[in-house]
Amino acid sequence: MVRLHYIFCFIGLCLMPFIASGQETDSLFFKNDSTGSHSLQKKDTVQGNYKSQRLAAEPFMKARVHYTNDFVRRFNDLVGPDNDSINGPHDHTARKQRIRQLFDLEDSRLASSGGSTNVYKYLIDQFLFEICDSFKPKQLIDANENMYAEVRGLAIWKNQTHEYKMYLKKDRIGSNWLWQIIGLDAPFLMTDKTTYGKDSVTKSSSRFIPPNAHEMNFMALHKHLNAGLSIKYFIDDAYHGDSSLNAFAYYHTIGQLRPQTLEISSLWIYTPMGWLIQLRQFNRDSDNSGWLISDLCRLTESICLPKGLQHKVKDTFISNGRGVEK
Repeated sequence: MVRLHYIFCFIGLCLMPFIASGQETDSLFFKNDSTGSHSLQKKDTVQGNYKSQRLAAEPFMKARVHYTNDFVRRFNDLVGPDNDSINGPHDHTARKQRIRQLFDLEDSRLASSGGSTNVYKYLIDQFLFEICDSFKPKQLIDANENMYAEVRGLAIWKNQTHEYKMYLKKDRIGSNWLWQIIGLDAPFLMTDKTTYGKDSVTKSSSRFIPPNAHEMNFMALHKHLNAGLSIKYFIDDAYHGDSSLNAFAYYHTIGQLRPQTLEISSLWIYTPMGWLIQLRQFNRDSDNSGWLISDLCRLTESICLPKGLQHKVKDTFISNGRGVEK
């Protein structure tokens, strides 16, 4: 017992310098606010209480287009780059400049004025001229309607990892918006000649892909697939006979196809005057970041769409009598 007492006394003597200085070991992690470089400050060294200090956001974070809804509001000229409301009479020239800022300004096609880059610049000028035509009503886009997506995924098939692409369209069922699958590009499945079951499933209101799923890499769809839920629950009724989708559903259901990851690649929005704009997410430390226009084309050409979407998108608008609006 005496020996144990001496040991504790020795430990206490070793710790005395730290206790006397107000537990200076904390200074390795927390510094005074006066430096302006730390988010936490020691409030009371005796009690050990700390208070948090919110750091100012980087300037570019305010101008970044964080969500597609932000993009739509800025495209529709409801708010400016600082997200403040735009009041007063509509200024077509100013709107044209604000929409130009919604393009990926680091696109190599905009870097010079010679060669093929002129084609893209000319296309942008035509787009802005038509969308911001001062002799016509202000052209707007909807935050949900006429939106398409391409997601890229990895799946294990026959002990090998393969890439596939899935195409989705945002639809309204009743009063609710949701994403539905309309196509699949998985060449590795097409080599198998097995007859796939075309049985349908009874859809449930509790099984759906929410309208904002694209903001989170379609995590909801990924979770459903990992849980073994058939993609048939999420296929647009018009595409239940698609052979690629049926093959994917069949092999996934019997456990031979195992989806691993999903990641959003691009979005497309149909705009007035018969244009399609492609959106991609650019994560960089600048004002020109977030959801930006990475390409555009006329609906009649559809060259900015992947092959898996070209006919589906064109057929949709042609069947609805909404071709190129003049």
